[in-house]
Amino acid sequence: MRDGVRLATEVYLPAGDGPFPVILQRTPYNRRSPNPGSDCDSGTGRYFAARGYAALNQDTRGRYRSEGEFDAMRQEAADGYDAVEWAAARPWSNGKVGMIGGSYVGLTQWQAAVERPPHLVAIAPHYSSSDYHKGWTYQGGAFDLWFALSWTAQTLAPDTLQRRLEAGGMPRAQALEEVGAFVAEGREKLLDDWVRRLPLADFAGFRRDGNIAAYYDEWLARPAYDDYWAHLDVETKWPRVEVPALITGGWYDIFQEGTIRNFMGMREGGRDRSGAERHEARHARALPRLPRRHHRRRHRLRPRQRARPQRGVGALVRLLAEGRRQRRRRRPAGAALRHDAARRGHRRRRFLDHRRRVPPARRGRDALLPAERRRGEHGRRRRGALGRRGPAGRPTSTSTTPAIPCPPSAATCAARTASSPRAPSTSARWSGGGMCWSTPASPWPTT
Repeated sequence: MRDGVRLATEVYLPAGDGPFPVILQRTPYNRRSPNPGSDCDSGTGRYFAARGYAALNQDTRGRYRSEGEFDAMRQEAADGYDAVEWAAARPWSNGKVGMIGGSYVGLTQWQAAVERPPHLVAIAPHYSSSDYHKGWTYQGGAFDLWFALSWTAQTLAPDTLQRRLEAGGMPRAQALEEVGAFVAEGREKLLDDWVRRLPLADFAGFRRDGNIAAYYDEWLARPAYDDYWAHLDVETKWPRVEVPALITGGWYDIFQEGTIRNFMGMREGGRDRSGAERHEARHARALPRLPRRHHRRRHRLRPRQRARPQRGVGALVRLLAEGRRQRRRRRPAGAALRHDAARRGHRRRRFLDHRRRVPPARRGRDALLPAERRRGEHGRRRRGALGRRGPAGRPTSTSTTPAIPCPPSAATCAARTASSPRAPSTSARWSGGGMCWSTPASPWPTT
């Protein structure tokens, strides 16, 4: 880096002499205990090397094998610029560098792209945000306590603690035991104790061996948007991003709003290196959205170990819900099935009564499902577990069921598949004011 700090970088080269295009991933995650991971065995690196790319997997500053002190988020702009230019200057590189990754690894891409390194040609951030004050650390003006505390305690702080202990002369085996105990304490006390301590600024769980997460205290001390957050904000710098961006998000992701804002901001404010509005960004047609959360759960937090007295309206609601569950357990065999079938038959009769009241001229032919669909999945779901006969042995009607019409402006709605009628979409394609769905696979490995 420009200040002499060296960052550990794994290099995966394809067979042949090169030069090769470069794919760079800069990550603070998953190296050694208590979070074991890549140690020159990155699956992502091997994947791209097998397809003709020089793949780089780099530890960010202050993480695992890299030198320096970790300053979450604020360090990534300058370091990202230097890493891109370093990769482009290698003898096996053809001078074209792209970046990939999600979550914080997506943040490293946006921060580098804003600095406009000359040899960066594309980025592919997924599951990342645009405003790291409102859309990352604070939500609706409130500090996102569970996210910030769990992310810091379980992911960021353990490695810093290990580095401090080893730097102080502690043997590595003993340092690993200390770190393991710190992680276990966080898993046990996070929801039971830590999130309940007030005031929040007095939380001292990270104040050991100095302060292993000074950035956490900095986030708490800055509830309002100020220069600290403006330095990180991507939304104010979209015109500075001069390279194409493949932006991917998830329907249930905690950063889904920031993902959409980045996509819309690049459409409105994207420019090329000459300063002119970038035509392909202005006319971008798709924002892939996958039906998944931010990450796969690697561990399950332990439940609270001791019971606490329950008071107030919440306790009453829980008491009533528990009584309802007990009554359901005492219901004789077959009662639940009959009850559910009766409810479905009641909803069916209400629907048919509504259809009889609506004049045929207002129903519209296009709102009716074709006969093959009526006899297919929809018919089976509506008839329920008792087949064609409803409660009390009365035959249920087999009249038509209205479909949800596509927006008139969405010409591609005819491509809607019937293979998964309940599944949400995995990618959104805008056509005028309408929206249609398909199910492509993600082109990027999950990191």
